[in-house]
Amino acid sequence: MYAFVGGVGFNVKDVDKMGAYLYPNQYVEFTEDSELAKETAKICEGKTASEKFHAIRNYIERYFRYDFIRTLLVKNGELPNAEKCFKEKTGICQDLASMAAAMLRSQGIPARFVIGHADKNYHAWVIAYIDGQPIRLDPTALVRGITKQMRYTEERYC
Repeated sequence: MYAFVGGVGFNVKDVDKMGAYLYPNQYVEFTEDSELAKETAKICEGKTASEKFHAIRNYIERYFRYDFIRTLLVKNGELPNAEKCFKEKTGICQDLASMAAAMLRSQGIPARFVIGHADKNYHAWVIAYIDGQPIRLDPTALVRGITKQMRYTEERYC
């Protein structure tokens, strides 16, 4: 049997709801001195948040490609690797989204790594917050040249 022994109450004020989307985690891993962060700093130097977002978006679209072979080899439960994706300039949706989120976060732009469905396909993408407004960034669609509007359904994010 269980019995109530005691408890602690506390109040939290002025919580920055976007703060969690500015730092590394197991899905969006990077360090300040990594190649990813250093190159992103060069790309974004002297730019506003909106200009940084577009510079990162354009960089991904220009230099990265989708790894169709990896889609066949990825193991269930395998975490994305932003640094590896950045170094090799290739990845699947989770790698590209993780890397995009890491690039944005390294520049002080809150970015959620999102997992869900794009139409009927299991997928990962990013929601960045520019001046508090959410903007979807789907690096996979960028690198594959997909312009068709998709219906995105979020399941979870970090």
